Amino acid sequence: MFIWQAHEGAVTSLAFGPGGRFLVSAGSDELVKVWDPLAGAEQLAISLRPEGRIVSPAIFYKTLRWLAVSGDGKIAVVAQHERGLVFLDLSREEEAFTHPILEVLSVKPALDGESVFTLTRTATSTAPHTAPTLTQYRYSDGTSLNSLPADCWPRPHSLCVSADGSRVAFGLHIHQWPPTPNQSPISYGPWGKNNYEPDDLAFSGDGRRLFALVGGKVVVYTLRPTLYETKLKGHNGRITGMALTPDGSRLWTASHDATVKCWDTSTLTLDRTYTFQTGGLDCLAVSPDGNIAAVGSGQKGTITLWDLG
Repeated sequence: MFIWQAHEGAVTSLAFGPGGRFLVSAGSDELVKVWDPLAGAEQLAISLRPEGRIVSPAIFYKTLRWLAVSGDGKIAVVAQHERGLVFLDLSREEEAFTHPILEVLSVKPALDGESVFTLTRTATSTAPHTAPTLTQYRYSDGTSLNSLPADCWPRPHSLCVSADGSRVAFGLHIHQWPPTPNQSPISYGPWGKNNYEPDDLAFSGDGRRLFALVGGKVVVYTLRPTLYETKLKGHNGRITGMALTPDGSRLWTASHDATVKCWDTSTLTLDRTYTFQTGGLDCLAVSPDGNIAAVGSGQKGTITLWDLG
């Protein structure tokens, strides 16, 4: 394992570049940084802090969240509180453009490497409580390629895309993608009388299961038909992040209990546990080649990287 100091305050999001050649991090210091993951060396930093704003390192506001990196490694997208979707040109080390949006609920990269999925909510003076919208944007110019209203209850704030790109899940529903007129979604859940809304979602590699981060726990659903299967039990604190390996064989989870656990997705059994001395963990990422993984500390601003081999 390799650990280094990355941000003042919390590390709020992580994403690997193509082939795991570099790692992008966002922090509560409102900086986006690019790292050499094998050396922990900073390659560039882009500040998104508005001029004149002072942010205390002791305040762990998640002003930046939901990083995604294009397949060619040239563009990164990050959600910034009160600004919207920010597209960054990593080759020029600058902000390229921004889509002003009231609230960004989730961001996930498309597997084609050329586009990114977002779940966002806008508002107007006449409609201050509009429903979220799922939108697929092109990285290069921010053009909207497809969109679908996410008008359902409870209000969704998470999404995922299947490995073949033919399905998207948000909230408690699964839709075909691209969307077609009058399509009927598949519902899964509800999670009980309170209808808890998932904080994150992930399809298994073969598309037969859906992993949902609900109330700090990972709930597993079998699809076709949609049936509740089990919960992954083992963490002693709230689970804050999860990521599948590219082949879908392993699910990694990070927690406020300062541990990362690896689960076999075929047997749904615990494979291994890593314990960290960096305080509670807030985010997790696995490289596209499946060789390395990284977690970010929400308390000490550190990144820890390890080999998955």
